[in-house]
Amino acid sequence: MNNAMKFMVLPRVYLGVIGIGLLLGLGTRAAAIIAIFLNCNYLCAKGLPPWAPASNDMPDIILALVVIASSAGLYYGLDGVLTRNRSRRV
Repeated sequence: MNNAMKFMVLPRVYLGVIGIGLLLGLGTRAAAIIAIFLNCNYLCAKGLPPWAPASNDMPDIILALVVIASSAGLYYGLDGVLTRNRSRRV
């Protein structure tokens, strides 16, 4: 497998991990940070200004920032379950 084939697979893997993390609520904030990084890369690769109507990367970045700033994953999802179980043991 050459390098081009490896780099063709990586974005699919990253997007799959981010999607699973955000849907299940496992590592929600970490998944949002990775999503911001990937969206910034896509935004720079397109060469469009962030306010261009053809780009939906900037709203995705803002939504990921909201996920990081809020208490996402602490009430529902696997992060919430793990946090509640950890607090009961201590």
